[in-house]
Amino acid sequence: MKRFLILIVLFLFAAAGCEKETCSQCGETVTLHRVSVAVSCPVVRTKGDDSLFLAESRIERCILYVFDPSGEFAGRYDSADGRFDVYLPEETYDLVAIANKNDLPQAPSSRNALLDNKTTLAENVPGRFVMVGMMEGFRVSGDVSVDLAVSRVVAKVSYTVRTDFSGTLTDGPFEVQDIFLANVAGEADLRLSGTAPAAAGIWYDRLEPDEPYGPVFYACPNDAPDLHDRGGRPPRSTRFVVRAALGDRIFYYPVTLDTIRPNTHYHVDLNIAGYGLEHPEDDPKSYGAVEAVVSVAQWGDGGDVEGLFCDEEPLP
Repeated sequence: MKRFLILIVLFLFAAAGCEKETCSQCGETVTLHRVSVAVSCPVVRTKGDDSLFLAESRIERCILYVFDPSGEFAGRYDSADGRFDVYLPEETYDLVAIANKNDLPQAPSSRNALLDNKTTLAENVPGRFVMVGMMEGFRVSGDVSVDLAVSRVVAKVSYTVRTDFSGTLTDGPFEVQDIFLANVAGEADLRLSGTAPAAAGIWYDRLEPDEPYGPVFYACPNDAPDLHDRGGRPPRSTRFVVRAALGDRIFYYPVTLDTIRPNTHYHVDLNIAGYGLEHPEDDPKSYGAVEAVVSVAQWGDGGDVEGLFCDEEPLP
């Protein structure tokens, strides 16, 4: 009966915009408390393109879902700027905020059902990245204000490419012809779990840098295994690949990103020092022509990436 009463009250206040402190329309007097929720994407401003900084953190629309202690739906609220004033009876709730995502259900059967919804890489672009934030076990016993942080579902990959042949190659001029990501996951659920799509899901064999903000890529999470065979198809690890001409020969310089996690910034610092591979899916153990360091940071930390993720030393 208590849960049924909560649902009735939330429906009446959401539909009618009622802001009284008590409501007796359902036969019982229920004290409602004002809960002010401010949803934002935490970032630290760093040197660089201000337009990209603003675009990567922008919230154009946000939906706040309220679930009861059993995880069942109790209310939905919309906002253009991520700020909400909702009125709730005393109880413990789970709050889920989802920003910049279209086609969300009006009344999901449960929190898990809501988070099972998918977003595609195509709908995640600077200015409208899909973001998710959750607050579990939130106790309402009086008027309260709360900040709810959301995180991007996708990851960011930036790069620096250098060459250092030290006069060891005489095959002709070296020219970078293309830079791309291979084996890119193109969809993800809203759980922020980092799980790769199934083989039948959306995958991109090749993805170009995002324009006009390059050099940068965006990719959905991917925890698929690192496989090496030319005819293979995803799921497999995402790779950062440089395609270059050395004289009249073509070489590939792949760097494997072992795990792509949500809301994470990967920076590839690649130093090319010799011959590459004939195919981007060949086993990189067969060559030692690159020195690659991939640094990793939570995207919300800003542009300073820390921690060694991959280190491949060139052969002597």
